[in-house]
Amino acid sequence: MTSMKTVLVTGASRGLGLEYVKQLVAKGYRVFAASRQPVEALSKLAFDFPDQVEWVPLDVTDEASIQAAVAAVGAKTPQLDILINCAGLGEWLTFGQTQKEPFMRILETNTVAPVMVTQAFYPLLKAAGTSIVANMSSLIGSIAHKPILVKGGYAYSASKAALNMLTKYMSIELAPDGIILAALSPGWVKTDMGGPDAPLTAPESIAGLIKVIEKLTPELTGRYWHYDGSELPW
Repeated sequence: MTSMKTVLVTGASRGLGLEYVKQLVAKGYRVFAASRQPVEALSKLAFDFPDQVEWVPLDVTDEASIQAAVAAVGAKTPQLDILINCAGLGEWLTFGQTQKEPFMRILETNTVAPVMVTQAFYPLLKAAGTSIVANMSSLIGSIAHKPILVKGGYAYSASKAALNMLTKYMSIELAPDGIILAALSPGWVKTDMGGPDAPLTAPESIAGLIKVIEKLTPELTGRYWHYDGSELPW
């Protein structure tokens, strides 16, 4: 048994998910790093921090994979203090070029999967007494901000706006169980998804988001936060 707070990060094999794992480990958390395939970076972290990092195979769009991940985590800990739904797709669809198959794939991964994962891990989250579910949204999931941002991103923007709505819904329904919900915007970050022209580095973004997560209380549930700690309009 350990007194370290336990965290599950989905999409942990690269980008922001991997950066979450690195920074949470440095802060003393026990991290279950979930991804479809193991990668060298996670293997190294698990080797260097055997008491803090464990890779969990997880395809967030596959129900059997989600249930297997719940069983794997549940065998190692009686509770989950934080769930970070970070797995996502960033394909950029524009008007006139949008097709149904990639649109539905983005919605499945970015919107439906976080709900399915949260629902599956609910017993472990409830067992913590007070726990947090952080759903990775985006600034362009804000309908209020969209007119001043870049054009396109039909499926991606819609998937994050819908995730924001579901985050709000779950925050109300799960409040009696002590589960705090938050939608988080990482900003525009230099990753495979964000591209090389982005102004933020992954360490800067995730350091800010971890500060947001660590300040969350039941009174702050169901809100939408930017990486700098400011609250965003829906």
